[in-house]
Amino acid sequence: EAKQFAASSTSLGSVVVTAYEWAKADYRSAKALVKIDNGTHNEISEILLTLDSLDNVSITEYAIVGTNGSRGTITADISGSNVRIRVNPVNDSTIKITGTLLK
Repeated sequence: EAKQFAASSTSLGSVVVTAYEWAKADYRSAKALVKIDNGTHNEISEILLTLDSLDNVSITEYAIVGTNGSRGTITADISGSNVRIRVNPVNDSTIKITGTLLK
């Protein structure tokens, strides 16, 4: 079973934001496109994310395309009962994310 999602958030300065989160009990894996846009330059990455039976998060980032260097870093973690995809941009940025959650 799968679910499509999309979200947008803003980061002022180099402040980590949660680009998207969901209940770990509902979906254990995801594939997403993450775009970091500072108004002048942008970067888009594709990520794969999965949880094991102990709720350890594994993430890989690939297919990275950007203008003028890295725009930030993408990580994932567990916070309470939710999985979070987190973005730490290098400067003021709009973060857009779209993807698919898998059971």
